[in-house]
Amino acid sequence: LVSMLTYRQPSHVGSEFHPNNLLEGDERDDHSKVYAPPDPAVDEFQMERVALKGGDGPYDLSPSTYASIFVVLEGDASAASGADGAEQEISRGDVFLQPAGSKVVLSPKDDGLLLFRASLKGAF
Repeated sequence: LVSMLTYRQPSHVGSEFHPNNLLEGDERDDHSKVYAPPDPAVDEFQMERVALKGGDGPYDLSPSTYASIFVVLEGDASAASGADGAEQEISRGDVFLQPAGSKVVLSPKDDGLLLFRASLKGAF
């Protein structure tokens, strides 16, 4: 698994890590922002930030072309997935996998939800 990663640094001048090099992210909608490295040589991953308030939802996450990993940072929600729409309660600290091509529907509880999804660049 590790051998498939390139660990390449962006090739442009000034690519050192400092606050001016942080990604702004591209807003997908009112609740989602995608962060993808702008250098075409870096193609290993992208991150999506999903922030839902208590009254938001249900919120459909776009299916990913590849498997995605979710990390819940704040809040609680019900996550429905699969052909049968089976629900799972998720909360702060949970990590779960979204299989490629599957749909996930999030219904946040009163305190809302903040999670990040990671996958290959261009997957969602």
